[in-house]
Amino acid sequence: MGTEISTKQPILISKRIGSFCCQLLCHHLLKKSSWNKEKKSDVSIKVISFMISPFLSFLYSLRRINTKSSYVVFFLFALFYGLCYTVLADEGNVIESSDASKWRARFEDREISTWEDYISYIVFFFSRSTDDGDFTDFYFPTIALVVNQFSHNYHVFFFTIALVFSFFQLKSFRFLTKSPYFDNSLFCVLLCVFFNFNDISNIGGFRFCTAAWIGVFSLLQIYINNNKWYYLVFLFMPLIHRGFFFMYPVILLALLTKKKKFWVIAFYGSIFLSSLSLVILQSASDYLPSFMSRMVETYSSNNTSEEYSFTKYVLITINTLYVNALLFLSLKARNKLKDEKLENLLDFTLLFMAIINFSMAIPSVGVRFILMAEPLIAILFLNACGQHKKKIAIVYFMPLFMIRTIYVGLFSFFRYQDIEFFVMNPFYLIYSHLQ
Repeated sequence: MGTEISTKQPILISKRIGSFCCQLLCHHLLKKSSWNKEKKSDVSIKVISFMISPFLSFLYSLRRINTKSSYVVFFLFALFYGLCYTVLADEGNVIESSDASKWRARFEDREISTWEDYISYIVFFFSRSTDDGDFTDFYFPTIALVVNQFSHNYHVFFFTIALVFSFFQLKSFRFLTKSPYFDNSLFCVLLCVFFNFNDISNIGGFRFCTAAWIGVFSLLQIYINNNKWYYLVFLFMPLIHRGFFFMYPVILLALLTKKKKFWVIAFYGSIFLSSLSLVILQSASDYLPSFMSRMVETYSSNNTSEEYSFTKYVLITINTLYVNALLFLSLKARNKLKDEKLENLLDFTLLFMAIINFSMAIPSVGVRFILMAEPLIAILFLNACGQHKKKIAIVYFMPLFMIRTIYVGLFSFFRYQDIEFFVMNPFYLIYSHLQ
């Protein structure tokens, strides 16, 4: 009798999780707040085009972004992107190897397929004395455990990852599109691109990128919706990706610092002091807890630094300067925000970018966390400068200054999808990837 109960329990939990996700979509993602009105004919076209191809409906929905039906299409498109995500198994081929192939291999090995495996993982995680690269967080084991209860298909694994990723991405995106200055102008479309550089194609490196959207959503809840409980989310963020220990000093400084002008000065100075961060961090590693000193050693090693060629370094620098320029213009137009909550968000973003700029010399730190700052800056910039869209020429040069980010995003978007994803109907896609 005991064995029968333990066998059914994971399936029951999986069903409850699925039901909970549906409730979140209905209650939160589509709740009434500043949606644009839409015609029934427009909704009908989206439905029909979706039945032809989810990608076609996605493109059509970009015409009018701030509508309920468009958000439904965006969400469903992301789910199908995850379902159709196609990667080769990791067989040690350097050319084909990627984060995505590694996660597929680990999922298909069923290393976390039962509650016993999961508990063993937890016990080992907290008892280990060395830094094992396969035991760094709880996100993969949790997703693997849930999915393995009803499927061993890696497409379902990435479908589940896409569900969580896109939910928090779209919930964060609403803070941009519900602005009174948001419309369908080129200015706003480009800000949407800037906001979503951490897009669905990043599910190959799902741990950090999902955590980044959870972090952005939590920050917006704290500063825009004044929900301070979301500070607690950051306590558990390292369980999704250990790199989010980086956010501990950021949040602590935000809570303790009263003199906001200090961060304005720090923001300006950080652009020129980033070269010192690597030296300071390496010097301090001896005084950090063992798990954090191992992280410092990993992120600041010479092998990691050598991954950055001169051309890549120049392009990353240009990208970073552009991001800083948008924040600088938002700061200059601070008096036009006319909202204390937005001003508080601006103060935090200045603090955040000061620390990011300072850490840009550390590979895999500043370059990663700037993904969290970009959505915040997009919201601030739209609300501070959105009244004079045609006069803010810098936005229209975004594709030029952010060309590396755009190229990498497009390459990743198409790399893991077969041509059928873009042209076939949803029923065929479900059948072909679940058989």
